[in-house]
Amino acid sequence: MVVLELLREVLERQAIRRMDGGELTAQQLDDLGQALIEIRHSLERVRTSLGVTQREADDAVARARRLVEAGAGAVPDRGPMAPARRSARSCADQQSCQKARSAP
Repeated sequence: MVVLELLREVLERQAIRRMDGGELTAQQLDDLGQALIEIRHSLERVRTSLGVTQREADDAVARARRLVEAGAGAVPDRGPMAPARRSARSCADQQSCQKARSAP
């Protein structure tokens, strides 16, 4: 739900930038407005089917945004499915990293 809400926000901001930039015809503005309304209604249906209130969705989006801003994209819980992260200590210099990668 959080990803869908964030995507909706991004789409709306992009639409506003395009409107402010004068890039759209009157018909395109109408179409864009209708599409954004339909997206909001679709998200309301998804939230309802999941039993999530608007407040809960807003709170989850706010938490996700704070997490991203605080960690510059880092996710604190790197569960077993997260890709391995190479620490600075594992490659003291570029030559040792290159040797490690090229070794059979």
